[in-house]
Amino acid sequence: MGIFPSQIYRDKLNYSIPEGYIAWCSGQEPNDNICNFKNLCFSHHSKRFFVINNTNVQETIVISLSTAQPDLFTYTTVHDLNFKFRDKILINYKEGKYLLFRRFIPGNIAHAIHDELMPLFYTLLRHGDITDDVPQRTLVSFRSLWLEEAYGLYNLFSKDTQLLETDLQLEPDDSFTCFEDITVGLTKESLWYQIGFNEPEGPLVDSKVTATHIRNFTAYIRRRLIIPSTCPSEEYGVVFSRLRTRRLLNEKELASKIEKEFQLNMVFLHLEVNKMSHISDVIKVVSCARLITGMHGAAFILSMFLQPGSVVMELYPYALNPEYLTYYKTLLHLPDMNIEYLTWRNLNQSNTVTRGFNWLHPLSNRIVNVPRDEQLRIINSAEVPPHLCCYNTEFQFRMRQDTYVNITNIINILARSSLRYKKYSHTE
Repeated sequence: MGIFPSQIYRDKLNYSIPEGYIAWCSGQEPNDNICNFKNLCFSHHSKRFFVINNTNVQETIVISLSTAQPDLFTYTTVHDLNFKFRDKILINYKEGKYLLFRRFIPGNIAHAIHDELMPLFYTLLRHGDITDDVPQRTLVSFRSLWLEEAYGLYNLFSKDTQLLETDLQLEPDDSFTCFEDITVGLTKESLWYQIGFNEPEGPLVDSKVTATHIRNFTAYIRRRLIIPSTCPSEEYGVVFSRLRTRRLLNEKELASKIEKEFQLNMVFLHLEVNKMSHISDVIKVVSCARLITGMHGAAFILSMFLQPGSVVMELYPYALNPEYLTYYKTLLHLPDMNIEYLTWRNLNQSNTVTRGFNWLHPLSNRIVNVPRDEQLRIINSAEVPPHLCCYNTEFQFRMRQDTYVNITNIINILARSSLRYKKYSHTE
């Protein structure tokens, strides 16, 4: 295959797109494929990746970053491209090694860790692209948000600062960015949960993930963030506090009661703070907590950083059944995790503060207008049934409500957990 001198591209002179090809592919099925490309190019006009392996446009290989028809790659499509190229085009050539992937739900740290960060770690590891805790490829991520708590974590898996979709959009429409050496796709070996596209959400039945997968990943994160491996002698607990929706309205009273009953200092952590260094501070605190609690939400993904012997108590709003939402229960019940998982569910509708039915769809940011008869049905329903992702109005309505929790019930549950020795020690 012919490759033009890199100096030509650095100078951004008008030359044809370099010929490209697939160097290798791994994976037994299309949905598990990971492939490496030489001279993969991105069209800033069509917003698609492609390589040209001869002069016949009809034999161009195209990668469209879409979930509609994953024929070759997860989150991508391969098909013919009816696209007329100009004889001379502007090329921005990226030398070096890259890894291309597409975000699923930007702004959600649970999906960031489960769907992308752990797969990134194991993809780099399995292909020899991490050396002495230093990644050897630069990330190219689509649908990323730089103002989110997980943003800084992605750079822990990138040789240089990751390239975002917005970076490519800054180039002229009639130009192309081409990558000298780029791997496309992520391994699925670290996944333990499916969020409900074909059936209601639940554990992956064929998952082989164990505590070893989790702790190899968390240890890498702690080393890169320079978080000490030892914990302070004084034990403490954490309340995940939400600032916008699904708030725990009497969280201060709950924390005070836990402190009194178990002699465990409680601290409040907020993930909804847009600071680049904030997530490092949060992980440092969570890593040494004896207990974490709060309303069901993405922050509980950080329970993977807990020490064995810790306790997690997840609180659920009215009408949400913990048996249908087992993301973090599944995580903490993985073989050899040795972290105690507890739940409390609000069964008293009067302890709920709802937020109405005009809400933004989380994936498309469009306003959803709910008919009046459907609103009445949802209000009178005592439980959200199992459902598919991600457009269920009843589920979204209940996920947005705030809650006054029953503190006495929660304390009684904790008193039956491994925290009970604290209470007994105090009363003696």
